[in-house]
Amino acid sequence: MKLTKFDNGRFEYREKLIANHAKKAGLRGKINAKCIECIYCPFSEGTWRKQVQDCNSTACPLWDVRPTMYDTEVKHDSY
Repeated sequence: MKLTKFDNGRFEYREKLIANHAKKAGLRGKINAKCIECIYCPFSEGTWRKQVQDCNSTACPLWDVRPTMYDTEVKHDSY
């Protein structure tokens, strides 16, 4: 499979996205970077946040703290 300039741009964007999140102070940036590295495919439908939110790797130690879009439902019972 031959990659086009456009395809290379998508890969470059993904790598820059990972690097930008990884260099942020605190754990949130590092968690985001790892989730992007693991699941985000620039050729698949949806943004990196949507793809990470839809991740179904519940055995992953970062699954409970992965970045998700804000929703009105409570993830876990707090009772």
